[in-house]
Amino acid sequence: MRTKAWVVGVMAALLRLGPIASAAATPLPPALSPHLGLYQYFSPIPGSRLVSPWNNIVIRHGGVIDPGTVEGRMLSVVGSTSGVHTGRLTLLDDRKTLIFDPDIPFALGETVDVRLGVGLRALGGEGLPTLSYSFSVSATDPKQQPPPRLDEIFPGLSRQSAAAPLPAVPLEIRKLLSVPCDTLPSGAPTISVLDSSDPNAEDLFIAPFYAGIPGAYLLIVDHWGMPIYCRTFPDGYGALDFKRQPNGLLTYFLGGPGRYYVMDDRYAVIDSFAAGNGYPTDLHELQLLPDGHALLMSYDPEPVDMSAVVPGGNPNAWVTGLIVQEIDESKNVVFQWRSWDHFAITDLVSPDIALTDSVIDYVHGNAIEPDHDGNLLISSRHLNEITKIDPLTGDIIWRLGLNAVNNQFSFVNDSRGFSHQHDIRRLPNGHITLFDNGNFLSPQYSRAAEYDLDEVNKVATLVWEYRNTPDVYGGFMGNTQRHADGTTTIGWGGSFANLKLSDIHADGSKALGMG
Repeated sequence: MRTKAWVVGVMAALLRLGPIASAAATPLPPALSPHLGLYQYFSPIPGSRLVSPWNNIVIRHGGVIDPGTVEGRMLSVVGSTSGVHTGRLTLLDDRKTLIFDPDIPFALGETVDVRLGVGLRALGGEGLPTLSYSFSVSATDPKQQPPPRLDEIFPGLSRQSAAAPLPAVPLEIRKLLSVPCDTLPSGAPTISVLDSSDPNAEDLFIAPFYAGIPGAYLLIVDHWGMPIYCRTFPDGYGALDFKRQPNGLLTYFLGGPGRYYVMDDRYAVIDSFAAGNGYPTDLHELQLLPDGHALLMSYDPEPVDMSAVVPGGNPNAWVTGLIVQEIDESKNVVFQWRSWDHFAITDLVSPDIALTDSVIDYVHGNAIEPDHDGNLLISSRHLNEITKIDPLTGDIIWRLGLNAVNNQFSFVNDSRGFSHQHDIRRLPNGHITLFDNGNFLSPQYSRAAEYDLDEVNKVATLVWEYRNTPDVYGGFMGNTQRHADGTTTIGWGGSFANLKLSDIHADGSKALGMG
């Protein structure tokens, strides 16, 4: 079976004060110890700001820790307002990572001091160095933020067509309609086959999304557009990012509860995932990993005095950052990466968002891809950038994007570059594919693109692209999926053309078109 979307696809120094200094006024003077460099990873990062009051504390040394030496009293966590924090100190299964879960949240706007005392030892008996550092808590609580409008999540939708905030969940998710079917559910958008020439016989996973059509649907259809499976949800829900994961399980995001749900091969809901540390779950991406962990993301709106960042900036602006998390089987946040620590707000390149605006979505992450070497690739729409991240340290390895502020690559066979892209994926041959929405490029059209990356010499060579005839422009959403037989499926995103999905043979000829 294939994962195909209709118009929704998938959807350094330890003290990093550079990017965040452009997002806040005076750098926090943390109480640093000389041993920070002897540890591999921290969350929150020492000296970081705008941290969720619900955040846990993660410390990874890198070596194997003797579990018999882990005691709660060796870690001191003290808020400047909230005082001493009790909680649970846990050594994860990797026996390298410590997690502290506070019993109560931190106070808004306070400074938190973290001190790791003596007594912790490596498995061989060597004592681990002590630590002392600080971070600053946000002045806002992410749990109190209103849900974003659809036009904020999917730039390009008009405000008139954006749905109202999603309601609370009135029904048990498991009781909602989930059945094999041979006709489309009442009210569901129709599916038409526009072109067919020896199409791939695998089934299509579809989350139909049309502004103004009530209800939400998950569909599996064959290459003739005939439904095989359908699931409906109440009016006002948003069911998105329906796909089959590498382990064979099916996942989808459901608005209202704001969670990802996991189904087995009988379409029964067996698990769910949500962002931790108080953050809301974003609908663009869930990746299930072989070890049972999950990758997902969140959007983090924070008040920022933009007059300290750019001339004419709004002193009361709301700026939205990106949070990437890895959740383990026990639903612990074991890795967290925040754009506040790594991206400057001035990295924004989207022409329809001004740094003097009152609301600035400066990253707009829309995809996470586990790379072959164990690292992560993320796609940031409003930076025109693909970024490679080391999940062991949180460090940026490289930044890719001809139209991005911080591009590190030279481009071959492609003077256009990509813009507002979606769905970064690594192929078995080492190449990457993405859906290039093409916003603000001239001429304006969308395409699927494949690049051969020389990551040593930083060269990106365009080796394949597909541009429909006539051109199709999908200004938001969209995806590109390469299959084992060489065919490529393209979801044309927020296109207002009849064509919504294409299958392309390996030789570039059309196999299937649906609308």
